[in-house]
Amino acid sequence: KIRALLAQFPKLSPEAYVDDVATEAFFDKELALVNITESKVLVDIETEYLVLENGVQVYIKKTNFKNEEILMSASSPGGSSLYKNEDHLEASMATSIIQESGLGNFSTVQLGKMMAGKAVNVTPYIGLYSEGLNGFTTPDDTEVLFQMIYKYFENPRIDEEAFSSFQNKQKGIYKNILSNPQYYFSNRVSKLVYNNHPRVAFPTENDWDALDYEKAMEFYRDRFADASDFTFFFVGNFDEAALKKYIQTYLGNLPSIDRKETWKDAGIKAVKGGLTEKFSNGVAPKTNVYMHWHGDFDYNKENNYIMQSAISYLRIKLRERLREDLGGVYGVNIGGSGTNKPKNQYAITVSFNADPDKADELIKAAKQVLDQATMEGPSEEEITKIKETQRQGRIKGLEKNSFWSSRISSGHENEKDFSHISLEALEKKIESLTAEQIKSAIKKYFVDDNFIEIIMTPELKKP
Repeated sequence: KIRALLAQFPKLSPEAYVDDVATEAFFDKELALVNITESKVLVDIETEYLVLENGVQVYIKKTNFKNEEILMSASSPGGSSLYKNEDHLEASMATSIIQESGLGNFSTVQLGKMMAGKAVNVTPYIGLYSEGLNGFTTPDDTEVLFQMIYKYFENPRIDEEAFSSFQNKQKGIYKNILSNPQYYFSNRVSKLVYNNHPRVAFPTENDWDALDYEKAMEFYRDRFADASDFTFFFVGNFDEAALKKYIQTYLGNLPSIDRKETWKDAGIKAVKGGLTEKFSNGVAPKTNVYMHWHGDFDYNKENNYIMQSAISYLRIKLRERLREDLGGVYGVNIGGSGTNKPKNQYAITVSFNADPDKADELIKAAKQVLDQATMEGPSEEEITKIKETQRQGRIKGLEKNSFWSSRISSGHENEKDFSHISLEALEKKIESLTAEQIKSAIKKYFVDDNFIEIIMTPELKKP
């Protein structure tokens, strides 16, 4: 039988391999330079602000931190919040589908080969309250970055075959994802904290089956139909004259219909406090602990700073007590912030994994740390440590493109206020920070009325 099979081989005529390489140019459209209608230098942060004829706003900050790095980000208000809850998956996945398809006239395979050897990437996104793009490049590949930005607005690739591939991959990923205890815990926490809001839980296999391709593409086109309310940020080692030329050429010709819109409150809010939930999942000898506080917040820079300082202090105390003194956790995480979107509110979480036999002791110890902090506050030594950590973090941040990109972006969103970025501004806050402010903040934000506790223990092994 084997000899008979081998005897057939000379008779076979397999098709020759054809390399899927595009022969046309990546970008062949002629675009005219568009005028800059407004230009000013923001002296305090050494950044130039531009407005183009089509309404696009641009911030450019030249740095020399990394010779081969230019970071780009862009955002526009709206996001998936503008669509119904039942359509949120199509809206939030639209950009992933587009990326799976390629760009312009080129498939992902063709695009990958075309960009081989180039350090450039652009990723569109549709978030809950905004849509936009993120990207990076080098001085040599800067124009390609702008060409990709332009294509994501004007010539995204629509490919139903790529959509089917994306859909099947996601179904495969999510089919068994909840069999992993960590993912199960994360999903369960989201559903409990946000009262089963349809936008927070992991998509099910049925959700992926029901994903509507045409609707997703409609949402993508809608979100990127109007660049007049987009703001772009460029930070890095670029040639300023060349960058402005690309801005005027590519961003200046993005579609503009002067649409007036903003995000909507999607109704995602944490349940009132007093919730305690305990359940079992998985067999790994580990207990997962999630503690959450939330409530109304008077949103301003001062309150944000004091809250972050209080969290830094508690991070020190929790690690000392739970990891170093009791030795029951590898690490303990605490994080939180105040926000003004969609409402003025705050949320703070403490989470850790623990040896099941020590979990109750550690939970009790974490609460004791918080109780003691409300009565004592930080010592002189601890507040000095907090201030020096803040100072050193800012010094290092001021020499990173990513720091400047995020801070200029947040400053623009908060009424174009950039006064918080400099080391001098931080020094003023550091100078005025007191132990009493930190103690008062802890007492204000860590209250039982808005406390949620969720614990997942391992399942008992069957005999």
